[in-house]
Amino acid sequence: MGPNCRRLLPGIERAKFWRQEQDGTVAFSANGVDPIVTFAVADGDGYESYAPAAPLLSLAATGDFRD
Repeated sequence: MGPNCRRLLPGIERAKFWRQEQDGTVAFSANGVDPIVTFAVADGDGYESYAPAAPLLSLAATGDFRD
């Protein structure tokens, strides 16, 4: 997460885990269970957040993955 993300969605800086569900949604959480933010496939490339409803966030792969 970028350093300014917590100003948009307090708590998102604690996200350590992500999980893709069978319906294609992707959830980020601090504990691997309780989602901080959940994304669904958007029109075109990437994902858009839907929970919480605001602010609207987008998620896209940059190809810069780290272990």
